[in-house]
Amino acid sequence: MLTHLKVRTGMIGVLIAFVFALLLASLNGFYGAQTSDEQIRDLNLLTAVQLDKLDNAAIWVTRASATSHSSLLDRLAGAPNRPIKAPLPPRSV
Repeated sequence: MLTHLKVRTGMIGVLIAFVFALLLASLNGFYGAQTSDEQIRDLNLLTAVQLDKLDNAAIWVTRASATSHSSLLDRLAGAPNRPIKAPLPPRSV
């Protein structure tokens, strides 16, 4: 059966097989790119949330340090004791 095929018919068959393989490879690459994009977006969101918490903690440490240094300087200068009002923390939504 295959001995009676013309060269042209065989080349068309090979071309169709290559086009099909190219289509499968392209679809697989597109699916992989979509999956990677979703994973990168999830990782970026997680990192942004964690960095936001870390930035808030750094701000509070800086404020506490500034307040303690200010009160120490006031006491060394002989200023009377006065109550310190701490600022309210920012609300997370």
